[in-house]
Amino acid sequence: MESVKMDTVQTYHDFHQVKELLVGILDTLEESSLELGISDVAQTNLGRVRHIVSEDVFRVVFVGGFSRGKSTLVNALLGRNVLPAKLTPTTAVITTIQYGEVPRATIHFKSNHGGTKTVPVEELHNYVVIPRGGRTEDAFGSRIDTVIERVDIEYPLDLCHNGVQLVDSPGLEDNDTRQRITLQFLNQSDAAVVVLSCQQLLTLEEERFIKAELLSRGFEHIFYVVNFADELSGPEDEEEIMW
Repeated sequence: MESVKMDTVQTYHDFHQVKELLVGILDTLEESSLELGISDVAQTNLGRVRHIVSEDVFRVVFVGGFSRGKSTLVNALLGRNVLPAKLTPTTAVITTIQYGEVPRATIHFKSNHGGTKTVPVEELHNYVVIPRGGRTEDAFGSRIDTVIERVDIEYPLDLCHNGVQLVDSPGLEDNDTRQRITLQFLNQSDAAVVVLSCQQLLTLEEERFIKAELLSRGFEHIFYVVNFADELSGPEDEEEIMW
């Protein structure tokens, strides 16, 4: 492959050449990191950088504690109540939203259950709401039994043109299994929207998550949304939130 200087990239052909060059360099670095035995954190960050360079999508993940209104916020962007949003746990799996002319949801089942199923978005709640008895307590703690791996939604949302993808993630504090799902997906994301509540702004867990999981992964694009503003009692509360 002919070499291209970074400051001379003017066409898509030049861009793809530089992209291939960077992916090759990152592949070499990942191989060397394994041989040198560098830390797991450093290897994770290398994997995330490689993913960002090689992917053709810009992925924005919505994160936050249980019942912070992540799904409600995504629905507001969609202009329609596509994602179930209740006071009970609903998003048991990662849900992605990407552009599509025809609204539909593709359910990806875990390997031992096999295959996928495409349904109208109106039927999505039948799959992603955690049913009564869906939580199991055992020697390993609380976990959620679900046969679904993830849900991919196609929707005619202008925001998602040009490869932008929105991701609604499980709540952080509600369940260890759900938190692990979110953490695994962070390495595939380019930006994060942290959804907070003005009723309990920036809990210790939320602060820990921002420092230990987002900043440590090199996230440069972090946005904060404060929900439930209608619960503020007056200007003094508003000023305190802004401060």
